[in-house]
Amino acid sequence: MSFTKAYEKIYVILFYLLQGIIVSYLSFGQFAGVTWNYINTREAEKNQIEIINCKVDGFYTRKNPDISFKFQNRTEVFSVSQEMNRQNYNRNPKDYSLEITVQKGIWNYYVVKHWELKNMR
Repeated sequence: MSFTKAYEKIYVILFYLLQGIIVSYLSFGQFAGVTWNYINTREAEKNQIEIINCKVDGFYTRKNPDISFKFQNRTEVFSVSQEMNRQNYNRNPKDYSLEITVQKGIWNYYVVKHWELKNMR
């Protein structure tokens, strides 16, 4: 057996091993995500609906527009539609708050039922 044949076999084995790891990771990640969302939603349905008001930190109006806000001392974001994004260009974030309707799920993860941007003026 020549050195190049052995090298090629090692290369093929490593390639297939890496490919298997990537496919397994992606498959398990999808399965775990779907399972988590299902269980969290089912548990949240057992809890009361809460309405939370949060101050808006900012409007991101470029690619993948969003609204950022503080919730439990963490910055969170909601993606917005192109229509709302056009309206956000001239808005001052300090003038707005978010009214968020949620239900508490597992391990303090919340399921957002609805949210609405409110003008505080």
